[in-house]
Amino acid sequence: MLPSISSMKHRISPSNTTGSMGDTTDPENSLLRPSYRRRVRSGLHQLHEGTQVTSASGRHDKLEITLQGTVTFAREEDLVQLITTQHLQTLDWPNVLNAPRGSGGRLHLHPVSKKEWLFSGKLRYGRAPQANQRQVRLELSVNPTRFAAYACRFNPERVVDLGEIPPHELLRRDPEWRKRLKSNAPADWDNYLSGLGQWITVVTREWQDLVDLYLRTIIRLVVVDFAQRAAVLCSSDPPVLSFQDPAAAAPLFHHGEVYWEFGVDDARLSYAALEEKLRVAAPKFAVKERYDLREGRDAAARWISVDLRNGVALTAYTKLSGRIRLEVAYTARQADRTIGQLLHPDLHFTSGMSFHARLERLREDGARRLNEVLAGLPDLTMTQVADDISELSGVLAEIAKLAKGNRDLIRNALSQLVSEGAIDAPPRTLLCKIAEGLEKKGAMERIALVERNRTRRYALKGSLAHTFRRLSDAGAD
Repeated sequence: MLPSISSMKHRISPSNTTGSMGDTTDPENSLLRPSYRRRVRSGLHQLHEGTQVTSASGRHDKLEITLQGTVTFAREEDLVQLITTQHLQTLDWPNVLNAPRGSGGRLHLHPVSKKEWLFSGKLRYGRAPQANQRQVRLELSVNPTRFAAYACRFNPERVVDLGEIPPHELLRRDPEWRKRLKSNAPADWDNYLSGLGQWITVVTREWQDLVDLYLRTIIRLVVVDFAQRAAVLCSSDPPVLSFQDPAAAAPLFHHGEVYWEFGVDDARLSYAALEEKLRVAAPKFAVKERYDLREGRDAAARWISVDLRNGVALTAYTKLSGRIRLEVAYTARQADRTIGQLLHPDLHFTSGMSFHARLERLREDGARRLNEVLAGLPDLTMTQVADDISELSGVLAEIAKLAKGNRDLIRNALSQLVSEGAIDAPPRTLLCKIAEGLEKKGAMERIALVERNRTRRYALKGSLAHTFRRLSDAGAD
């Protein structure tokens, strides 16, 4: 869930905050307001004041797991034929498993067609523990958040409603929906939940049910796809693929990401402030940037990853224009290891622990680490520049409106504001009308040190005066 919204100027205590599932930007925040009371959401601001993130509000992003299974067959040659030709068989949906890799004595490997489906991975065929049977491993890379984002297109009211949708429809990476998601993100991303509907509230409350359904559907799709293509090749005694139930036998857990999102007015500015604090506090970090230009719209994404050591990293970045994401990632250094030992000692995985419990412990550990990091940082309130830019853009828009696009008039007004922090103009002139309009909006006030002066003088108020003074200082430098 997205944390509640607090005032930037008048701090409020955590007990007065209320939860919010989506982005609820006040449309008037961007307008000039009388007396310029700041009503800017900070999101990160309230964390510094004692409101801690909890495991219940965290969600999982990328997970890398391995499922154990077997494939049984009547004849070895039937299995070999299926491995080498199954991708050539046509069904009502695209291939789940692509053409095999490996030759000679190497193990056969089937890659998953990741462009078509909401998961990726590899199906590896191992040794034969007994006649007419081979061990298999399904190495999966899944993303519950992306799955939830695409599932929204079916308009479900509850997670259980998704169980009625055929797997090959539910797990398809619908190109139109993908385009829609990416159009709202600052980079080529489709793994986020929109805050404009009720679905984000539902999946956050029923998150574990969603993850369970997601994994069961993937297993079902792979098994059904394998069976139907096998039936085409072998009309009698086709090979049969099966996997251990994740609810009964927890899969190996190699990589996991859990994240929290916070609503802000301007995610880029909030991220810039956060990155600055993390740079100073972190002994080791990496900053990356991505710039996209598509369909006439440019979008820049920037993120910083802080190494928390021993395979754990914290990443902060702008997910949407009004959302900051803080993500804790766990990575086992070796392929045959799990991430259970990377957690705090009291949260280590045990041999009999269910996958459900392991995911929950990952969220608990991530919340604890995130709170520890945030507690060690200076005040994470959105920087003053966010307010300054918001107010400055409002003033510029108002000047352009009052000047009716007259460039000379706009240039004259801005020249006086930058150089003197005031507008001096004869009464009833267009320049004076601009100053009077800004006065009505609360941006300026009339001053009169000399009575009966032939001109009227209007000075900028409050932080706007400091903003234009900085512009003047920058020009002098």
